[in-house]
Amino acid sequence: MRLIGNAEQIVVLGGIVIERITPDPAAPGQTVEIHGIHFGRVQAHRIPSLNRNGRRVFLQVLAWSETLIRARLPNHVGSGQHRVLIYYDDTLRSSSDGYPITIQPQP
Repeated sequence: MRLIGNAEQIVVLGGIVIERITPDPAAPGQTVEIHGIHFGRVQAHRIPSLNRNGRRVFLQVLAWSETLIRARLPNHVGSGQHRVLIYYDDTLRSSSDGYPITIQPQP
């Protein structure tokens, strides 16, 4: 665990930490930016995902860097509260801690 400003962050296995997601809320089909640390210089086998109620939906990666992932939300994702995770192994069993995001209903 480490202290950043007045907030504590838990550094999980793999060292990936999501610090914020913009915009939030977001709409299906929209591009979001996932800000954080230890994403890796290249995507390799890392996959960002929206997770809710045991279901996961993978995001389309548009750009990747050590501290920023630009990704498109799927058009078919449901509205409501989701968590963004970054899976970092081939088995999709190991991931970063989840970070909340609200998906707005499509107009």
